[in-house]
Parts: sequence; structure tokens; C-alpha cells
Amino acid sequence: MITKEAVEELGLKEGDEVEAVIKATEVMESKD
Repeated sequence: MITKEAVEELGLKEGDEVEAVIKATEVMESKD
């Protein structure tokens, strides 16, 4: 999810290719 403000700041438009970098302080795994 990205905010409208971030889209405008980055100059993104529909169809643009982007990469996501995920920074997390904790990763939890579970098993169903």
C-alpha cells in the first residue's frame, strides 16, 4: 500500500514498474 502523497512525490502513473524494499524489525512465521 502506498499513500497518494507518495505516488505524487515519486511521479508514478498506472503501468509504471516499481520495486519494493521491505524493512521490518520483526518477522513472524506461522504454520497452518
